[in-house]
Amino acid sequence: MRLEFDKTVPLSVQRERVSSVKEPGRKHQKRKGAKALERDKATLVRRAKVKGRVMKKYKNKVAEYWKGNIEEFPTKPELMNV
Repeated sequence: MRLEFDKTVPLSVQRERVSSVKEPGRKHQKRKGAKALERDKATLVRRAKVKGRVMKKYKNKVAEYWKGNIEEFPTKPELMNV
């Protein structure tokens, strides 16, 4: 936005008003851009899907154990590496 001043306004006042209006942008505030935010959201969704699949397999194995189809209780999967 361009600020226009009358010729009677001193230069120092003009510069002061212009500098007070300016705000730092996205990069100066270390904020992520739109693509980076979308990428992070997609990563979280993908991780949740994978964890859901792993836990579903584990729960099915536990159900098989309680039905008596397998002898040994299954170990819980490590979800940090997934």
